[in-house]
Amino acid sequence: MVVSIAVVLPLCFLLLQAAQVGWASLHTLLFRGLTAQLIWDTVSLTVVVTFLCALVGTVAAWVVERTDLPGRHIWAVLLVIPIGIPDFVVSFGWRAIFPAFGGFWAATLVMTLAVYPLVFLPVAASLRNADPAQEEVARSLGLGRLATFWRVTVGQARLAILGGSALVGLVVLAEFGAFEILGFRTLTTEIYTEFTVGFNQPAACALSLILVVLGAFM
Repeated sequence: MVVSIAVVLPLCFLLLQAAQVGWASLHTLLFRGLTAQLIWDTVSLTVVVTFLCALVGTVAAWVVERTDLPGRHIWAVLLVIPIGIPDFVVSFGWRAIFPAFGGFWAATLVMTLAVYPLVFLPVAASLRNADPAQEEVARSLGLGRLATFWRVTVGQARLAILGGSALVGLVVLAEFGAFEILGFRTLTTEIYTEFTVGFNQPAACALSLILVVLGAFM
């Protein structure tokens, strides 16, 4: 009960603030050109990173669980390490080495390498508990390695892939530090700017409501 109240309270504040501002002012803030650009940048980054993490995490899990890769148990540990390193630390490291490192593709690279374990872990667990004989049967019936991977392996792990991908999307939507360092503007960075630099609380609340809606769709 207490946890639910703690979660809902900030949302209630945003709705109350929006009501106090009024629809006319809120409409201006929500439908300005900057807001549209921020939504596009945030959504496009989330989609691309989620897709890449699903691809990298699934393939990595398949290699560890379904191949004769030497040192598979060691790789299973090494592939999870990035999740323990804060994203803004990785961003700072890249920016320190390459000062010009920034923008959309820089943010995509950093976030993909940082959060793909969110897909790798559930998919690896799913494949570990799945019956590998189904893949052997598919191969014996004439399916190639790639077709077997797509139709059988991915089919066995589809719920794990979807669950991990949803987590990735939520993490990307909520990320702030990495994007601030990389100079890539998203809803989170603009909310912070509006609230602390521009002292524009209504604008920050309006953008926060958009972020809440996007998160709900994940």
